Amino acid sequence: MPPVEPVAAAAETRVSLKALDRSLTVPERIALSDAGIRRQIATIVLWLFAGTNILSVVFVIVLYYFDQRDIADHLIPATARVITPSVVMSLLGATTVQLGAIAVIMARGIFNVPIDQPYPIVEET
Repeated sequence: MPPVEPVAAAAETRVSLKALDRSLTVPERIALSDAGIRRQIATIVLWLFAGTNILSVVFVIVLYYFDQRDIADHLIPATARVITPSVVMSLLGATTVQLGAIAVIMARGIFNVPIDQPYPIVEET
């Protein structure tokens, strides 16, 4: 068998986008456009989530700086500080809850599961 020339092999595998576009059904076209919209929304939500959490951490760092400065300047007693361990724990807990809620919402949106429908139960056989 003679070897196939690369140009001839490439000519056989060419696909016309117009032909491919004509072969798609209406539901397939809608699904393709939905996937792009979902990707955009997921990207925006993740950036908003990251941005708000970064701003929260920066806010806590600034408050901690002012706490330490005021304590060092004897403007407030050490017992009257704003940033306490419970504030830090609350911030960590709220961030965890936010991440979980966003993950559930995005997963349900990507896999087209309505919010009021519970997850399917998989039974072992």
